[in-house]
Formats: sequence, structure tokens, C-alpha cells
Amino acid sequence: MVPAPAIIRRSGFWWWRPTAFGAARTYYFASPMAAAFARSPGSPAAFSAGSPRPTLKRVGTHNGSFHCDEALGCFIIRLTDKFSGAEIVRTRDPQHLETLDAVLDVGGVYDPSRDRYDHHQKGFQEIFGYGFSTKLSSAGLVYKHYGKEIIAKELQLDEGHINVQRLYLAVYKSFIEVKFPYFLTCLFCSSILRHNFTARRCG
Repeated sequence: MVPAPAIIRRSGFWWWRPTAFGAARTYYFASPMAAAFARSPGSPAAFSAGSPRPTLKRVGTHNGSFHCDEALGCFIIRLTDKFSGAEIVRTRDPQHLETLDAVLDVGGVYDPSRDRYDHHQKGFQEIFGYGFSTKLSSAGLVYKHYGKEIIAKELQLDEGHINVQRLYLAVYKSFIEVKFPYFLTCLFCSSILRHNFTARRCG
């Protein structure tokens, strides 16, 4: 008889650890879809047969060596309400990228209205503003457009609150501007890439 799987929540994510024949394996499920598997015995199903399943957004970035720029960019964008728990797709195929909900650090397009955040294209000149003049990396572009939302949600304040604005600028000045400008080569963020990623340089 195979024991029932253990479903636990750690660090804001759901984990499924099925145990069979004395061996345990852990599988990762991105929230919020995994919450459907975490209901208690006898509780109603998370999705009824007549209700459409919610579809997770898909965020694209390049394949090959994983750099700290798009790693942070993907992390930031998944903190937003729009892209919470989004699937990360790694490809350089233009046709595939076109089908995705957001694209970071690849594709040669900067267009926030379509959630396209590349900085490699010829003529790119986007800066953060507020007196800062460094051209932005893809992580910086994502932070520019979504940073206030994320900070406001964390502080449980309106985006227009003065403390949200202060922290938005402080995080940019002390972290994004210093660590992720357009041209910077760095190795520092390997400690935050705890999975099977290799951090060699920024974008």
C-alpha cells in the first residue's frame, strides 16, 4: 500500500512529497496552482468540473548561461499580482517569445505596454529618472515599472504614499543602481540562485 503524499507549505510555496517503497521525492509546484492540491481531506475541490482552470502567465528569458540580471528580473516580476507564480520559459526563438506574456533580457524590444524588457537593442537609452542617469538592465526596467506596486503591497500602503516612494528610490539607489546597471559584469548574486542556475555576468 502506497502512503498518501505529504503536502506542505514552505517559504510561501506548496511542496508535494510523495513517499513510495521507502523512497521520497520532492516536487515543486508554483503557487497559486499548487494550492489546489493542498486542501484538507473532505473539503470541496479547489476547481469544480464546470469552472475553467486559472492559467498561469508565462515569462520568457533567454536560454544558455543564466545571468544575475534576468534572474533578478524574473524574481521581481513574479512578485507582482499580474505575474504571481508565473512560469519561466527559457528560449531565444522569436516566434516562441511572441506568444509569452512577458519577455526579459532577450528579444530586442523594450515596450512596457507589452511587458517587453530587453536592453541589448541598438539605441536603447532608458534610465530610471529621479536624477539617475545610468542606462537600465532588464531587472532595472522591471523594477522601474513594478517596484512601487511590490513595495506598496509589502507595506500595505497605497502606491502614492510617501513612504512607498521613499523606499522605491532607496532600493533603486542602494541595490539596482549599484548592482544592475546596463554595463556591469558581476558574480555577486550566485548566493541567491539556490537552484541549478549558473550566474556568470549581468545581461
